[in-house]
Amino acid sequence: MSEIQRDSETEKFIDTLEYADIYRFMRSEYDRLTNGGDDYDVEVHDAAVAESASKKFDITEEKAGNIYVDCEFKISEF
Repeated sequence: MSEIQRDSETEKFIDTLEYADIYRFMRSEYDRLTNGGDDYDVEVHDAAVAESASKKFDITEEKAGNIYVDCEFKISEF
């Protein structure tokens, strides 16, 4: 998998989000587990990424999922 190119302005915006560290961790996990999104399976990957974030940040899987969705929404509005 080649490195994913990120928009620098969007990355600066992400820096302003309360849960930027959790979001970036989860985004990285999605990229790693899904071959950059090419092999994404909602039934498999959403749970796996939420579980990883839950363990790393000591939050519930539900909270991890909500954080990711909330950040994605804010980014889409940016």
